[in-house]
Amino acid sequence: MNLLLNRSGSLLHARARTLPLTLASHGGTVRVPVVVLGPLLAASAIGVGLRNVLGDVGLVAGAAALIGARLSWLPVLAYGSAVYLAAPDPGGAAALWAWLMQPGPQGASWAVACGLFVCGGALYVRCGARPEGPRD
Repeated sequence: MNLLLNRSGSLLHARARTLPLTLASHGGTVRVPVVVLGPLLAASAIGVGLRNVLGDVGLVAGAAALIGARLSWLPVLAYGSAVYLAAPDPGGAAALWAWLMQPGPQGASWAVACGLFVCGGALYVRCGARPEGPRD
């Protein structure tokens, strides 16, 4: 029985190791952020946090293209903390600037989150992550 578990475990590990290579080298010119797939699948299974995951992934992807992958988490942390501390009421103008804290059926907050996801993802696909070190 141990031999069977080891074989299936190494086979699964071998397939998991090639997954990022397969997705990232699609045609050699298209960059697919593989990191996006895991949170999207998890959020779609949960259903409630899909909007927040979409918006946050868009912010992180855009930040990776602008300030580098090493600090790409920082804008999401700062924005999420500020909005959480502001604790806005649902609806109105807060649905646009505080989309992260709005209840699920707010249409404007969904539009902002999806827009962030599309714009951040497009920027990342177009430019890739900013290289570390000084820029020429």
